[in-house]
Amino acid sequence: MAKFKLFSLKKIFFAFAACAVLLVAAVGAAGYYLTQPLPTGFAMPPNAVEAQEANRKLKLLNEAQSSRKQGFVRFSEVEINSFLDKYNSSNSTNGPVQLVKAGVFLGEKEVNFVTWHSVDLFGFKIPFVWQRVLTPIKQKEGWTFAVRTMKVGAVEIPEGNWPKVEQVLGTTDALFAERKEWLKTVPMLTLAQNEVSESPEVRLYTYLPKENSIQHEAVSE
Repeated sequence: MAKFKLFSLKKIFFAFAACAVLLVAAVGAAGYYLTQPLPTGFAMPPNAVEAQEANRKLKLLNEAQSSRKQGFVRFSEVEINSFLDKYNSSNSTNGPVQLVKAGVFLGEKEVNFVTWHSVDLFGFKIPFVWQRVLTPIKQKEGWTFAVRTMKVGAVEIPEGNWPKVEQVLGTTDALFAERKEWLKTVPMLTLAQNEVSESPEVRLYTYLPKENSIQHEAVSE
């Protein structure tokens, strides 16, 4: 009888041990996929020359809006990423989540906004890559970007869990709050294809062109 009890206790112990191993493995696997880096980098790395060009175009846009000149400015992927690079060097935020860098991958109809984070967890700095696929939409307050899909690392996040991710990683979005408010003042925002390079670009208009009318003149040529 004592041997039977001892045998039963051993079975229970090994069962618990197996469950613990499976749980640790599952957590480890989840952590592995959540912390996966991007499979590809930017086609062109951000640089000071492109950042200067992006700032020049923004100045032209503001001046054209002030003088009521009709036109638009176009921004390439590398220009946007070079402009965002300044946030990478001044990313101080209070809390365990730090923004390492931010950038975009432009598509024909969408923008993949990517932020790289460092999260302090139990004394360790854990890297996370947060991807949000966005599309431009016009709301009553003005232009903004709506989230269509979300990933952390290699893990696709269900829409119902977006608020939980935003609660943790979204604290660093405060760095872009001023730009988000400024974007609301732009009359028109579109994603288009550059006529020469055939690469996707973002166009910001100083006026609201008529639907199906493409008689615009760029203010930054």
